[in-house]
Amino acid sequence: MDAERLRTPPPSGPARRAEWEPAISSWHTARSLHEEGDGRQHLGVGRGGGQWRRMTAADLLSAITRCPVVDRCREGERLACSTIVASQAHHVAAFQVPEPWSGHLKAAPLLFVSSNPSIDHAEVYPTASWTNAARVDFFYGRFDPRPEGAWIDDRMRARHVDPAGQPSRGTTFWLATRARARELLDPPVVPGVDYALTEVVHCKSQEQPGVAEAAAVCVSRWLRPVMRLAAARVVVLMGRQAQQAFLNTYPGLAATTWSGPHDLEGRLRMILRLPHPNARVRRANCAPLTLDELEATRAYLRGA
Repeated sequence: MDAERLRTPPPSGPARRAEWEPAISSWHTARSLHEEGDGRQHLGVGRGGGQWRRMTAADLLSAITRCPVVDRCREGERLACSTIVASQAHHVAAFQVPEPWSGHLKAAPLLFVSSNPSIDHAEVYPTASWTNAARVDFFYGRFDPRPEGAWIDDRMRARHVDPAGQPSRGTTFWLATRARARELLDPPVVPGVDYALTEVVHCKSQEQPGVAEAAAVCVSRWLRPVMRLAAARVVVLMGRQAQQAFLNTYPGLAATTWSGPHDLEGRLRMILRLPHPNARVRRANCAPLTLDELEATRAYLRGA
């Protein structure tokens, strides 16, 4: 794909799906790698002993999936992350790597942040044997259409190792974030392109064992670098864990449902605090926002 084509994104509006659908994944992945290749899209990521090194976005994604704290826990060292890592103890050979983000984080105007990713061992998902290039392709293009079928389809169902075991219903969290995106963005809304997903704890688990204990370590190591990379004008914090992590990391944030714009890692962003889709509340949607706040958020997403 040549440089001139990289400068011309797929058109927005109804033509996006009909004419450009087969090319959306390759365009965004190629553009991401093209921008990183000239050294302009670099991030500083903290390392032990106060030392820093420069990393591209692809480096950061790979580093999160190869988190050295996870390796130490798996080798038997007792650390804050040990409980959540041990939740995959019965799947040693198919250990699912930490999830850095899903979607085109460097372009999506809307970002959803939650506690940690849920796990499904029947899903086709990166494990230790996957190369860095395969991991980058998976997480950047997780929602993108592919000739062999998307990693996550239009019904918000993950591709399964055994196609016969494919669930009839999509994942609740993915369905909910798409619904919230449709409330905030002008149609059509394309998952992964118009919004991306990330978490404050990147290790996967069921029922969140060890998330509270791991949060301080994971947040201090990865949250700021991920936010430096994110292009989002609006960040939606889903649930208490994500909301507290942001308050701890960015003390100037208001503990209110709607605030901003705030300068977070060099970008002005609106911050929304919404219930997690699995929370036991009457309506886990954008209802906590007033109509004025909702319209102001929509206008800010449009760039107004």
